[in-house]
Amino acid sequence: MSDEKNKDYNYVQHQVKDGLQRTKARRFINDGPTSYELEILSKDILNDVGYQNNDTLLQDDVKRDTVALGTTGDTIYVASNIKERRIATPGQNFTKIKLDKTKQKVTYPSFGMNENLRSTAKDVIQNSCSYKDYDMDVKFVERSAPITGNTMLQRAADNNRAHVEMKLINEAGKLKALGVSKEVCDLCHNQLKNNVNDYNRKTAKNKITNWDRPNQFETEIVDSMPKSNTSVSKSVIKNNLKQALKPNVSVGLVSGIAQIADTIESQNLEKYADADVAVARAGVCRNMLGIGETAYAKASAFEAGAGVGGIAGVDMSALSAGAHAEYGLNNSVGANLSLAKASGHFGPLNASVGLNLDCNASVGVNGVGLNVFGYGFNVGPNMKFSTPFFDIGLHLF
Repeated sequence: MSDEKNKDYNYVQHQVKDGLQRTKARRFINDGPTSYELEILSKDILNDVGYQNNDTLLQDDVKRDTVALGTTGDTIYVASNIKERRIATPGQNFTKIKLDKTKQKVTYPSFGMNENLRSTAKDVIQNSCSYKDYDMDVKFVERSAPITGNTMLQRAADNNRAHVEMKLINEAGKLKALGVSKEVCDLCHNQLKNNVNDYNRKTAKNKITNWDRPNQFETEIVDSMPKSNTSVSKSVIKNNLKQALKPNVSVGLVSGIAQIADTIESQNLEKYADADVAVARAGVCRNMLGIGETAYAKASAFEAGAGVGGIAGVDMSALSAGAHAEYGLNNSVGANLSLAKASGHFGPLNASVGLNLDCNASVGVNGVGLNVFGYGFNVGPNMKFSTPFFDIGLHLF
C-alpha cells in the first residue's frame, strides 16, 4: 500500500449480518461514508427528485442531471444541477430532445433544487446509512448568483456552467470523500484529484466546454439537516450496532492478518471508548453493493465499547432486545434478547459471554445458520458455535 493511501484511508471489509456481504470499499480511519456509499445515495436522490420534477414521458432524460455529495468532518454537502422538464404546450418556448428514437418538444420551467425538491432529497437522506450510521449533518449548496439568460436554452446553459463537483469544492474546500450520480468530466477531474481523497476517478468520454472553475462563481448554503436523532456516538454505532444488527466491520482469516499488519505498519492505531444508557434505534438501510436491504430495531438499557485501530475491541450491553430482517446476498430473520453480554474481537476471531435467548435463521453467501433460544451454529465462510451462555466464531474470508 502506498504512503498516500496509508495516510488517507484504510481498506476494510464491510459485511451484512455476521459478515455475509462484503466489498473492499475505501473506509477512512475517521468515521464517515465512503465514495461508494455517497455515489449510491446521489443516484437515489436524483431518481426520486427526477420523478417529482419531470413528466412521466421525460424520465429517461433525467440522467442528464447531476447530484453530488461530499464530506468534510461530520458534514455531508449536497449540490445539484437539475432542471424541470415538461411536455411543451402550444405557445410555449421549447427545445426538442430525442427519446426512444423520437423527438419530443420540451420546456424547462425551472432550474435547481427548490424547497419541495430538497424535502424529497431529505427524505432519501434520512433513510440512508450514510446519514444514520455516521451521525452526519447535511448542508445543501447552491450557486449564489441567480440563473440568467434571455432564452430558455441560455438559462439552461447558465445553470449547467457551475458543475456540482466544483460547487462542493468552492463551498467546503478539500473533501474527504465524494460521490457523484454520473461520471465526472475531464475538467472537474483535474480539480478533484488535488482536492478530494476518495472518489470514483472514472471520467466521462464527452468533452465539456460549458464549465467554470470554483473561483469563477460563489456558493452559499441554502438549506440544512441536523444530525440524525441518536443517543449513540459514532464509534458505538460503528463497533456495536454494526456487529449486532446489520453491516458490521469484520475481517476474514487471511484478510484479517493482512489488515492487522497494515494497520500496525501505518500506525493507524486510533483508540475509541464510548458508553451510553437508554439506547434505542431503528431503520431500514440498503446493503453494501446496493443488493437488498436490512430492517432493524434495537433497544438497550446500557451499551459500551472500546478498541484500538479497528483490529481489536470489546463491547458490552445490558437488558438488550432487538430484531432484524434482511434480503440480498444473504437472507436472514431473527430476534435477539440478552440480559447481559460482553463480546470481543481480534482480527478474524470473535467471542462473547453472557446470558441470551437469541433466535434467528440465515442462508446465503455467508453459509447456513440457525439459533434457537441461544443454541445454534453457522457453517460456511463464517464459522460459529453458540450457546445461551457463550459463543465463539472465526471468519474464514
